[in-house]
Parts: sequence; structure tokens; C-alpha cells
Amino acid sequence: MSKVASEESKTLQQKRDEFIVDIRREERMNLINSKKFYSLQDKVEADLSGNENPLSYLEGRPESAQLLPHVSKLLEAEPDPSKIADYVELMKRGDLLQKHTGIIMLRKCLSIQENTPIQEVIDMNAVPYLINLINDDSNPHLQIEATWCVTNMATGTTIQTNSLVEKGIIPIYIKLLVKSNIHLVEQAVWGIGNIAGDCITFRDLLVANNAMAAFVALYNKVKMHNAKVKEQIIWAASNLCRLKPPPQINKVYQGIGMFAEVLKETNKTNVITDCCWGLSQACRAETAKLYYEAGIIKRVIELLHNSQLVIIHPCLRIVGIFTNGEDDLCQVGFELP
Repeated sequence: MSKVASEESKTLQQKRDEFIVDIRREERMNLINSKKFYSLQDKVEADLSGNENPLSYLEGRPESAQLLPHVSKLLEAEPDPSKIADYVELMKRGDLLQKHTGIIMLRKCLSIQENTPIQEVIDMNAVPYLINLINDDSNPHLQIEATWCVTNMATGTTIQTNSLVEKGIIPIYIKLLVKSNIHLVEQAVWGIGNIAGDCITFRDLLVANNAMAAFVALYNKVKMHNAKVKEQIIWAASNLCRLKPPPQINKVYQGIGMFAEVLKETNKTNVITDCCWGLSQACRAETAKLYYEAGIIKRVIELLHNSQLVIIHPCLRIVGIFTNGEDDLCQVGFELP
């Protein structure tokens, strides 16, 4: 190949990669925006204990007689963005009911799609208070709302997200994945996905903290009874694998079986895309046999006939690993069941 042809090939590859990244970024922001407007009372799925009442964790508590109607009313209320300082102050120094008022209204302000007041909240030194509430298991709804606030704040700029990372949110979020309250777990999944998709530095911190292994454990726990959270796990886990250079394979290979299992059973385009990207970035010579053992190569080849580039591109990468590898690796790729 001539030097000119080689340069043209690199340029085309770069443009194709940039196009794919733009599509993935747009998909991520659409998911984030839809999540911001999600309500606990929109559509409640059974939590890990099988209870379908979204506020069941408040029942039977000494303060539940006052707290349950108070929280229910607040969940229907509209926030006033001009009162963010008041909301933060209530969250910091109010009594129990006032704290719930402050943090629920603050979360709703942080759910505004445009001009989200993330920096304003950071400048009010609210992050340490939010972190304290996330770590406090004694007040479950405050814990959920605080986690939700931070998850929405993780949709801001890299500098803004770094203000969360510096306060230790990464290991905190990973620990939340083992909690029994599905609403809390769900926020942690989205928060990790948001942070991982921001930049390589944050992605690598999550990977180093064994986020993929934690996702796989959670996936095995919910996969039979909570399809929504299962798909959110796949999205967030795929973000642990994206961006270049790819992550350390010894920290993400655990996700191969999970991605493969979901890819074989789903027909949803967004879920297929997430599985394919996760699998493509974890596919190396040293992990290729795991793909064969998972019975996924045939499915990947079938997806090459898909009309969408965001699916074809990662599938081509997976096939390329097999066909360009060692002789025994090529043989594995072609010995399809």
C-alpha cells in the first residue's frame, strides 16, 4: 500500500471512529435526559425483596406516620429553581421533614434538562452533605435522593464530575450495588455509567475499583425479575469498556459472559449496541476463547447484516480479532456450532 493510500485509510478510519463516538455520545445524553425525568411513581417494578410499593422502605418506621404523606406530596410538587439556596440549607440544617423537603426539591432542580444548576450546587458546598446522606443507611429516602442528586450532577462537565470523584463517590457507588433497595441500586448503576462515560481517567478508576465484577454480581441477582435494571447494568458496564485506550482486560473480562448472555436473548437495538460495544472492547487474543465458549461468535456474525453502523462497527472488530489472530484463534472463530 502506498503512503498516500495508507494516510487516506487512516483518515477514513478516524472519521468513522469519530462518527461512532458522536452517535454513542448522543445516545448517552438521550438516556441521561430520560433518566432525569424518571419518577419513583411513574412505573414501579418489584424491588429485590419482591415488594412493589415504591415507598415501602418507609413503612414501619417511628416517623412513618408523618414522613410517608410528606414525601408522597413532595414527589408530586414542582420545584422552584430560584430557591436552590433554600433547598440546600434545608438539606444541611433542617429537621427530618425539612431535610426531605430540601433534598427532594434539590434533586428536581438537578433534573432540569437544560442549564442544570450543577455548578451552583457545587459552589454551595453541598457535595459533602450529599455524600454524608448517601453513606447514612438510617434514612433511606434521604439516601436515595442524595444518590439521585449526585447521579444527575455526574452528567455535567468533566471538571464538575471530578468534584464528585475527589470526594470519593466511586467506591461509595460501588458499595451501593449490594444494597437491597432497588431504587438506591438503580441510581448507583446510572451514576457509575455516567462517570465511566465521561473520560478515561474516571473509567479507569472505576475499573480499578472492580466495578465490572460488582455489575456482574448484581446482574446475576436481578436478571430473572427486573429487566429494566438488567438493561441499565448492561449500558453502564459497556461504558466501563469504551473509550481508547481500552481498559485493563483483567479487570473487565468478567463482563464477557454477561454481555454474551444478553446479546443472545435481546432484540432491542440499544441493548444490542451496548452488548456489542462491551464485547468488542473486551475482545483480545487472550480472551477470545471465552467468546467461543459463550457461543457468541455466530450471533456476532449474524449482526454484521444489521443496517446500523453502531452495531456493525463493534462486530467487525470482534470478527477481526479472530481472523487476524494466531492460527488456533482463527480456527476457533470458524469452528462455529
